[in-house]
Amino acid sequence: MVDEGTSTGVLNPVQALAAIAREDRALPLAGRVTSFGRHVVDVEGWGVDACCR
Repeated sequence: MVDEGTSTGVLNPVQALAAIAREDRALPLAGRVTSFGRHVVDVEGWGVDACCR
């Protein structure tokens, strides 16, 4: 998933989506290319296994 939409700038609810993914035993991954340096990242707080930029 991405934390911010490239074309719209909409912030996605990464923490909520990661919780849903974990319910299905999936590994939540977050991409941050658009928001890098613009928003605080709390990978542990979000509950994602990996965050790429």
